[in-house]
Parts: sequence; C-alpha cells; structure tokens
Amino acid sequence: MDLMKQAFVVFLYLIFISPLYAANINQSCNELWFARNAMLDRGGYCFSSPLGQSIFNNEDCSTQSPSIGKAAREMIEEIRKDERDLGCSVDTNVTDAGPFLRFMSERMQLDVQPPIPEDWQSQYSCIDYQGEPISVYSAPDRSSQVLATINVDGDISFSHQFMLRDGTFDVLRPVRTTNERVWQFITVFAEGEAIGKTGWILMSPTAFRTPLSQGGSCDVVTG
Repeated sequence: MDLMKQAFVVFLYLIFISPLYAANINQSCNELWFARNAMLDRGGYCFSSPLGQSIFNNEDCSTQSPSIGKAAREMIEEIRKDERDLGCSVDTNVTDAGPFLRFMSERMQLDVQPPIPEDWQSQYSCIDYQGEPISVYSAPDRSSQVLATINVDGDISFSHQFMLRDGTFDVLRPVRTTNERVWQFITVFAEGEAIGKTGWILMSPTAFRTPLSQGGSCDVVTG
C-alpha cells in the first residue's frame, strides 16, 4: 500500500471508526462505573461525588465503609480490572444522570451487578420459553432475593455473556459449553411486556438452546 493510500485509511479511521470506538468505550465505562457503585450503594455507602449523589442519593446511606457480600466484593474487583483495561475515567464532578439511565431502573434492585458484556456478537435471546418456572435472583446466590420468575411464553435476553460457577465466584471466561450448572445474568420479559427485569439465573449454559428436561427450551432462539 503506497503512502497516499495509507494516509487515506488513517483518515477514514479518524473520521468514522475512532469516534464510534470512543463512544463504545464511554458507554462501557459508564456501565462499569454504575455497576460498581450500585453494589456499594446497596451496602449503605454515602457518596461524596456530585455524580454519585445525583444517581444514588444519600437519603438512606449510613457509612463510607459499606458491608457487602463476598460475591459483590469479588465482582467489584472484576469490574475494576475491566475499568483499568479500558482506561476508564468517568467525570464524577457532573450531576447529569442521562448517560446512566438505561442501567438505573431495574438494576437498582440487584445485590450483585454484572460487568460489561464480553462480546456483543455472542448475545442471544430465547423467545417463548417452554418449561418449568425459573427464579431470577438479585445475586448469584440461591439465598438472595427472588426478583422475578420466568414463566411459559416469557422471553429471555442474554446480553451479558458472563457466567459464574455455582457455589463459588469462579468466572467462566470465555463462555464454555458445559453441562455444569452456572449463574448467568439475563433480562426476562413477561409475555406481552416491553420492560424487562434483570437478574441472575442458575442453569446449564445450553439449557435454552436444546430441549433439556432440566431447563426447558425456546420456540425460537436468536443470536
């Protein structure tokens, strides 16, 4: 490739690709920041930054040394690693909650948040689930709060391809085909509803793709 063509390729990258990449990085950094601080908020953390106070408010806060569970602590460490890898630097001196709104509603109920998606290309959905009811938990722990139930004809979105082994915080990266039961982060939409509930389910990773009696199946699998 001659110098003129190389310069043209660089020009196209700067004009088209670089801003898109930067936007995706910003979105990922916002999600990571929100996820990490939402877990601290659940533990009663009192925020001192304008952004933290704007999103979480301090009305029910009690400490700057919050008590949170082992899974939440270890997830925070996972998220910090992702933030370092991406070079994140969220401006916490602002009060604009707009960039965080798509994470805020249902996910405020979670005790353990997910990290960013490992690979958006691996996202898939289960349309019209057929099987026994499945509980959706606030944390990857069967003693945590049940936030929702996946019933027949519900739709399930797997946008975070992130799995944890049951009973530990062993992270499965990348996603592997396995018959062991693992925790997966999902969004479930009840039949006819456009707004979903997020949370953790304990299933085989392949349960929805195949008609396993233990996990049911889907009328349609996309992705």
